[in-house]
This record gives sequence, structure tokens and C-alpha cells, in this order.
Amino acid sequence: MARPTKEAKDIETMYMNVIGRILCISKQHRMAVNHYVEKNDLQKSQHHLLLTLNQMIETKQTVSQRDLAEKMNVTPAAVAVTLKKLEKSGIVAKTTSEKDNRYNEVTITAKGQQIVKESKKVFRSTDQQMFKDFSREELEQLQDYLGRVLDNLHPMVED
Repeated sequence: MARPTKEAKDIETMYMNVIGRILCISKQHRMAVNHYVEKNDLQKSQHHLLLTLNQMIETKQTVSQRDLAEKMNVTPAAVAVTLKKLEKSGIVAKTTSEKDNRYNEVTITAKGQQIVKESKKVFRSTDQQMFKDFSREELEQLQDYLGRVLDNLHPMVED
């Protein structure tokens, strides 16, 4: 078996450095958001469910626990546990569906809406800080490069 050339080793090192930076960026972004989440006495799963619920409500009139479970790709029981905690904190409210008594419709309270609003501010400010001093052209290039990376990985994870 042939030994890798210096150029091949250099490319492998560059791959690892780029992957390391992508992972570090992801971790730093998550830490910035988690700092806000923890400050509001929420668990990450609760925050994720709240933002998912908000997104669904923006596009759909009513949302059930089952809808949330499907969207989040978790069990209805997992959603029920998280919703119970959010409901106890006054962040969401559940009501029995007028159309079907078997379904609970989930809404976001005023307190929950405030958390969603603040969360969006945190995401926006984190994103702005992350891309500070980038030109529009640089952002377009970065978007293209990362798109190519995703396109290259896609065939490896297709069913």
C-alpha cells in the first residue's frame, strides 16, 4: 500500500481543521442561545418545543399535541411531558379541541409569546455578531460553499 503524499496529508489536515471550525461554530452558537434559555429557567427541550409550536402556529390555525410530536419527530408522550411543564409555567395552554375531544389544541400564552420574541432577538443578535464584518459577497460565497458541502454529504445519508 502506497504511503500518502505530503499534499494528501495537507489536504486531510485542512479537512479536519474546517470540520473542527464548523463544529466549534455550531457549539458557540448553541452556547449563546442556551445562555438565554437557562436565564429563563427553561430546559433546551422546552425551548425547542416552544419555538417549534410558534412556527407551526404561524403557518397553521390550530396545533395538537400529535401535530407537535410528528413535527419534532418525538413520541406523543415526550411532547406531553414537556407541554405539562410549559403549561405549569404559564408558557403554553392546552384546550380540548371543539372538533374532536380526543385532541388537545396547544396555544402560546402572552408569557410564552414574550419568550419567543426575546428568543428571536437572541438568535438575530447572535447571527449578526457571528457575521460581523462580512460583506454580502462573502456571505453569498460562504452560503454557496456550505451548500456544496451539504450536497456532497446528501448521497451518503439517503435511504
